[in-house]
Amino acid sequence: MPRSHHLTRLGLAAVALAGALVVAGCEADQFALPPVGASNPIAPTPPVTPPAPAPTPATPIAYTQDIKPILGSDCVRCHPDMATYTGALGWVSLGAPVSPIVNATQPGGTMHQRLSGDRIAKAELIRSWVFDFDAQENR
Repeated sequence: MPRSHHLTRLGLAAVALAGALVVAGCEADQFALPPVGASNPIAPTPPVTPPAPAPTPATPIAYTQDIKPILGSDCVRCHPDMATYTGALGWVSLGAPVSPIVNATQPGGTMHQRLSGDRIAKAELIRSWVFDFDAQENR
């Protein structure tokens, strides 16, 4: 039997089955997929993911609480003026695109290798203190 006749017979069988369901009281719409966006009572409902929390503002960085300990352990031996806020401000250029204390402590800077411990973290803290928090004295 040619393939086209076989497909025609299958099509006729499907139509006959659908007709039998309608005659028996079933409606074909019961077997249709729900419209896009409609809930499907058979499908499990996916868990609701709560929205991500709004980002919290960064903790301010200040000389007294954050920078003075770094300067005290790594810089004041040779730069005693950095022991005070006023003295440290002598190394800061507020509002300028560069600042001496930032340039000196960043990787490749003249004082970067003199920083103890996590040099990268300390250099970033100093950079952020100057450029992100305007070299404030206290929180």
